[in-house]
Amino acid sequence: MFKTKNKESSFCKKYIIIFVIAIVLVSTIVLNTSVYANVKLDKGSGLDKLALQQFYIGNFYKNIFNSKDDESIVNPYVEPQMGWKTDGKPIANPTKVAADGLAFILANNVSAADKHAQWLLKHSKQIDGAIFFPFNFDFAPYYPYSLKAPWNSALTQGLSLGLFSYLYEKTNEKKYKDVADRIYRSYTVPIEKGGFTRFEKEGPFFEEYPTKIPTRVLNGAAVSMLALYDYSVIMNNHEAEVLFQKSVARFEPLLKEYEVTLPYFGSPISSYSLAPVRKEITGRFVGDGNAFIFNVKLIGKNKDNEKILSEVKVGSKNDDDVNNNFYIWADPIYMNWGSPTSLQSISGRMVNGIKGKYNHSPFKFVYLNDFNKYNQLFIEVNYISRDNKNIDLQLYDENEYWLIGKLPSSLSMRKERFELKPEFIDSFLKRTASNPNSPIDVKYLDDNQILVDIIGKVANSKTFLYYAKRWEHSKKMVPARWLDRFPENLFENTTNEPVISLTSNSEESKHVEYPSIMRNGDIYFLYYSAYGDDNRWRIFLATSKDGHSWVKQGRLFDEKNLEFKGNYAFPFVIENPIKGDSEKKYLMYFSVAQNQGDQYNKLYIAYSPDGLKWRIGREILKDKILDPFITITENNLFEMYYCSNANDGIEIKKVVSNDGIRWGNPSVVIRKDSKLADGYYTIGGVRKDGKLILFIEGTNINQHYLDMYIVQGDKVTPYSNNPVYVDRDWEGRWDNIRYGLNIFRDNGKYFVYYNGISTLGAETGGQIGRAELKTPVIEKYLMESIE
Repeated sequence: MFKTKNKESSFCKKYIIIFVIAIVLVSTIVLNTSVYANVKLDKGSGLDKLALQQFYIGNFYKNIFNSKDDESIVNPYVEPQMGWKTDGKPIANPTKVAADGLAFILANNVSAADKHAQWLLKHSKQIDGAIFFPFNFDFAPYYPYSLKAPWNSALTQGLSLGLFSYLYEKTNEKKYKDVADRIYRSYTVPIEKGGFTRFEKEGPFFEEYPTKIPTRVLNGAAVSMLALYDYSVIMNNHEAEVLFQKSVARFEPLLKEYEVTLPYFGSPISSYSLAPVRKEITGRFVGDGNAFIFNVKLIGKNKDNEKILSEVKVGSKNDDDVNNNFYIWADPIYMNWGSPTSLQSISGRMVNGIKGKYNHSPFKFVYLNDFNKYNQLFIEVNYISRDNKNIDLQLYDENEYWLIGKLPSSLSMRKERFELKPEFIDSFLKRTASNPNSPIDVKYLDDNQILVDIIGKVANSKTFLYYAKRWEHSKKMVPARWLDRFPENLFENTTNEPVISLTSNSEESKHVEYPSIMRNGDIYFLYYSAYGDDNRWRIFLATSKDGHSWVKQGRLFDEKNLEFKGNYAFPFVIENPIKGDSEKKYLMYFSVAQNQGDQYNKLYIAYSPDGLKWRIGREILKDKILDPFITITENNLFEMYYCSNANDGIEIKKVVSNDGIRWGNPSVVIRKDSKLADGYYTIGGVRKDGKLILFIEGTNINQHYLDMYIVQGDKVTPYSNNPVYVDRDWEGRWDNIRYGLNIFRDNGKYFVYYNGISTLGAETGGQIGRAELKTPVIEKYLMESIE
């Protein structure tokens, strides 16, 4: 009986223990399910279901790093940037190597990808059995703290993990899996031990810049998360999956802190990071002169008491160390600082010792709270002039440079002091106060939105998807070059050279723009605006027998007969649908400024029997009219659309006429708020499939583009996926920037004549180009609009 009882007791204890363990396991599963209830991995099979490739398929880093994608060699070198302590020399960057390798494997080039993988291994380091690919230069980003070499980045580790994981997926070779496993292990090494993961009670956060104080760079953390997700899918690694889930759960409550709403963006965007910004004032020496600079000081003064607040001893070993409170930017590619040398046994550098891309010699100093203790602040410069030419000292208020003073010519050592006016300090503080805690880097607005969207989809996170939707507008605020994601090109068969070019020393020496074309018999007539040596806009004519080769015919009007003295431009010519008066077979509408220096404030009409001889009519509309576009409806009504400057915005207006001469009251059909720094200017249009399509030129703080609108009756609807064209302003063409479209149908094709300039904001150089409109693209957009 006793023995039997013991057996029963032992049996019960054993099953009680098993039961308790089961309860614990179930509780753990339930707990995990509760914690990550909104994080459900959307696992697929094969590379087509992976996350990292959705972002990196275009390898936008080739634009940032100027990668040539040469599969025969590995080129790790990157030109120095602000914040890199590299002595101005190109330096090996593991992020570039990993990004290039990833691009190769995504293009199914295993051999080239392997070369990049081997380079990374050759330059790797180990910590606690984990593989790292460290940076071997010091780095001081925007923030008031920095990193000393060697340091490791979540971005680099993520790209490398993706590269080796994808290599294994493609080849099934164990050597790649072994390395990927050890890179994955780097995610478990805390920052305190040289890793990049910040382990917090809320969960892990992967730091692109693993400083002691969190920086929380969004795109770096997101890339490392996507790489971790892909690794868990490819390797079927549940532990990695759980770590990914925890990182998503950690990130979710932080996303709201990234959101920034600034007036000129118009809708919410994301900041680059959550770190506080180091508040610095940028100054520069600029001009044609040459001078030897010994030092630059910032001095505070109260009555007779003064103090050196900070200074840079130019030419010293650390004069360009961004960790200092005062330093110069001496990049030999971009800046005009000469190399450190000495003059009269004192160290210094030449201003304009070299000519960099930006053609100035900049310096920076940290704005200190101590500044408020002084009635006056001064910049003091010790220098010797090398010629009698001008050198200006300017300071930047985050919007424009202010002239602080000029360095007087002096062939001996001279000390010159320039006061920082309170107005400048007030402007600088006002502008920096309106900025978020962390900088808005336009390259990463689009990146952040796309990365957050991808994480939201693979993790099934409502929080990530919510913010991806809120930041969707940021895709339009980014130069598209960074991601190689453009709308399909609207133009084909574009001319390599202008069809109407500048003529030096003439009334057409600075701009020839705003074309309008028509055909009478075998002759093509191209009317355009030109601006030349006497700084007045006028309308000119060129003719052609084939639409390719043009002969300039000179001014269109005899100015002795004009009743206005100002600019006249923006011609638009149509054939008059109302027959009967042969002298008015063709009608021209154009904008007029009554006096030189006035804004365009009137619209005039002119008449011609043949397109060659023109008679000025009368003023037909009074408004701030830019670039009128006129079309004839099926009911022979004249419809005009034009751009007009309003006090607080830009408006596209519509006005209707029965005869083309007497017009009704304009109505606003599209409006842009000028506070958003996103405006419209020129208008082109075409009728297609019974619909009127308007192409309107837009410019925001980062991008030049074309938006498309569809007009049906009184309804003007924007295309849902605007913009339909984004200028590629880095391609080195004379017409990188295109605007002022005039679309002309001839022999069943739609030809586009347009203004072209090489760079947005160019003061001179506008010329006229010719292309064909890709009608299948327009037809596709129309179909999408109907759907």
